Amino acid sequence: MMEVLQTGLVVAGLVLLVWGWARRWGEGLLVAMVLSWHSLFSWVVFATVFSWPISREYLAGGQVLVGIKGLIIAHRSGVKIWRIEWDFNLGWG
Repeated sequence: MMEVLQTGLVVAGLVLLVWGWARRWGEGLLVAMVLSWHSLFSWVVFATVFSWPISREYLAGGQVLVGIKGLIIAHRSGVKIWRIEWDFNLGWG
């Protein structure tokens, strides 16, 4: 049971942090998850290039920065951030 809770928290953390970016482009959960993976990968590459240690705190801080910037951009654009559109379309457009 504990593994299910931990997995749910990790998935929620990945999706919620970039939800503003996905909603800014009119997309949903799938795009938010892909953007989150891309953000994590970018932070790891950035740390590797500058020879910084890759730690949980570093990656979490980077994800939070990306999430805050996404929420600011979505708010300035007038996007309804917390509304989910249920169209069940898995395409990118």
